[in-house]
Amino acid sequence: MVIKTNILPRLLYLFLSLPIQIPDCQFREWDRAISRFIWNGKAPRIRFKTLQLPRCSGGMGLPCLKDYYIAAQIRPAILWCNNDYTAKWKAIELSQSNKPLQSLLGNPVTAKHNIQNHLIKPTINTWLDIVKKFNLQNEICVLRWPAHDLDFEQAPMDRSFIQWEKQGITMICLLIDNLELIDFKTVCERYTLNCQDFYRYLQLHHYYTKDIKGSLKGNISTLTQMFIKAYKSKLNKKIIGGLYRNINELRGHSTSYIKEKWEKELDIIITHEDWAIKIDTQNTTTNSQVWRDFSWKNSVSYFITPIQKSKQTDLPPACCWECGYSYIFWSCPVLKYFWEGIHSSVKEILGYNIEFTCLSFYLGSIDPSLSKICQLNDGLLHLHQQIFGSYSGYGKYSDHFKFFSLCFIAAIC
Repeated sequence: MVIKTNILPRLLYLFLSLPIQIPDCQFREWDRAISRFIWNGKAPRIRFKTLQLPRCSGGMGLPCLKDYYIAAQIRPAILWCNNDYTAKWKAIELSQSNKPLQSLLGNPVTAKHNIQNHLIKPTINTWLDIVKKFNLQNEICVLRWPAHDLDFEQAPMDRSFIQWEKQGITMICLLIDNLELIDFKTVCERYTLNCQDFYRYLQLHHYYTKDIKGSLKGNISTLTQMFIKAYKSKLNKKIIGGLYRNINELRGHSTSYIKEKWEKELDIIITHEDWAIKIDTQNTTTNSQVWRDFSWKNSVSYFITPIQKSKQTDLPPACCWECGYSYIFWSCPVLKYFWEGIHSSVKEILGYNIEFTCLSFYLGSIDPSLSKICQLNDGLLHLHQQIFGSYSGYGKYSDHFKFFSLCFIAAIC
C-alpha cells in the first residue's frame, strides 16, 4: 500500500512530465529496492511478478513501474487519436510532422524513419517497442490511414482519399464492424460520400480483405482497441489505468505455476475453471483486508512449513516428510475426523452435498451459485486460520477442534 500510494504517484508524475527514455537496468534496480523493502531484506517467498498481478488474477496488485512508464509514454498517442480532447501540447506535437502523427501508429517502418523530434520520439519509440515485443504488427494495420498507407497502392495515385480524410475517414478501423468492412450505403450516410466514390470503396475493400483481415486472426488486443475507442470518442477518462491493465494482460503472467504445485502436492488435476473460482473466492469472501490477505497467503503457499524450515536452518529434519501445506491443513491424521465432521455439518445444516476434497474445503473451489456460499466460505476461512493458529509444528495441534467446529456451525447457520 505504501508503494502504491506514496512512491508510485511521485514516479508517475515524472513519467508523465519528462519525455525521456529510461533504461531497463533502472527499473530492475527499483524492483530490487522494492523487493528488499517488502521482505525486509529476507529471502522472497513469492515471485515478484506474482505480486504485481492484479488481485482478480491471484496477485497483490503491486505496481509494475516499467508498465506504468510505458503507459505514461503511450498516453499522448491515445490522446492524438481523440478528437474530443484539445490541449496546447497536443497541437504542438501534431505540428511536428508533415504527415498526421496518428497515421504513423499503424506503420512502424514509416514511423521509425520519419520521426526525429525529441518531444514525440519517446512516445513513438515506446509504441514501436511494444508492437515488436508483443507481436502486434498484424493487428495494428487497422490503425492505418488509407490516404497515407504506402501498402495501399491506389492512395498515392488518387488524391480523392485525401478528401475522404477531410470528411472524417481517417483510420481503417472506423469502417470496420466485427472485422468486416461496413457496406457502402452506411459509409455514404456516415461520411457524406457520393456514388462516384463507390469504385474507391471497392479498392479499399479489396485491400482490407486481402492484406489486413487475414492477418488479424479473429482477435484484436485490448491495447489496440483503446486506440479504436479513442477515435470513436468512447474512451474512459482513466487512460493510464486502462493502458497499464492492457499491457499487464499482454505480458501473460499468471499464477498457473502455483496451480501446478498444488496439483503435484495433492496428486489431482485442477481445471482452469476451478482455479478461477478459488481466486474469486479469496477476493469476495469477506470485506476484511486482513482476512483476504490471509486467504491469499494460504493459496500461494506463503507460510514456511516444517520441511522448508529444516532445509533453511540448522534445525533437525522434519519428523514427517509430508509436512507440506496439504498435510498440515488437510491430510494429517489428527485432522481426519475433524474435517469429516465439518463435511457432515455442511451436508446436514445447509443440505449441500459438496465433494469431500482439499480443493473444495481448503482451496475454496465451491460452486458460487449456492445460496449460502458467502457464509460457507467465511466459515471455512476462519477454520483455516484456527488450524494455522493451533499448529505448533511437527504434526502437533492444540486440542481445540470441538470449539472450532462449533464456531464453524455458528458461522454457517
